[in-house]
Amino acid sequence: MASHYAVDGRCDHLYLCWKRFIRLRESHKVNDMAKYEFACKDIGMQCGFSAEAKTQDELMQKIAQHAKEAHNMTEIPPETLQKVKGAIKKKGWF
Repeated sequence: MASHYAVDGRCDHLYLCWKRFIRLRESHKVNDMAKYEFACKDIGMQCGFSAEAKTQDELMQKIAQHAKEAHNMTEIPPETLQKVKGAIKKKGWF
């Protein structure tokens, strides 16, 4: 395959990989793998709760419900909320 990207072909390979990634992303196979995760232990709690969701908003709803039911928190204090947001991990392709 003739290339105008690079003499040695390395850029051709990167270009083809990028095109494949775009095709996967457009078919939603890549975006569906992305998710957000949280675990209470990641903010120093002695709690085995963990949750995951496709969106951060959905995850925050799960966390708030857990905080209310398991930790008797009617509202999450600002300093705890900062810890929670800092401990949320995004996994997969995004």
